[in-house]
Amino acid sequence: GSPQHASAPLFPDGSLVLYYSVSQGRWMPTRVVQWNTEHNCYHLECQPLAVVDKVAALHVGTPVEYWSNTMGGWVPAVIHGFEAAKCQYVTDVQPQADPWKLQLPQEPQAQQQQQQQQQQQQQ
Repeated sequence: GSPQHASAPLFPDGSLVLYYSVSQGRWMPTRVVQWNTEHNCYHLECQPLAVVDKVAALHVGTPVEYWSNTMGGWVPAVIHGFEAAKCQYVTDVQPQADPWKLQLPQEPQAQQQQQQQQQQQQQ
C-alpha cells in the first residue's frame, strides 16, 4: 500500500480544521470529534462521516485565537502554515501550536461584556 493510506488520522481529536462542504460549495471551519476507525474517516462537529480528502488544515492568513498557558487565556493569532509531520500549526504567536489549542475568534461584543463583568466584579 501507499504511505498516504489513511490508516491513522492526521488530525487528533479536538483539532480545528477545515471541511469541504459539497452542499455549501466551500471550506468551513469545524472541529474533529474523533477518528472513525470502522469507516476510515473523521467524525467532525459538522459532519459525522467526513472523508479524509475533504478535511484540511486552516488556510494561511486565517485569524484564530491560541490558548496560551503563559498568558492564561486566548490570544489573537494568525495561521502562517501547517507542519503535517508534527500536526502543528505555525502561527505568529506560537510556531508550534497544537491544533486543539486553537479556536476561531470569538465575537468582540462577548469579549467586551466579559471584560466589563470582570471590571465590575473587581470594583
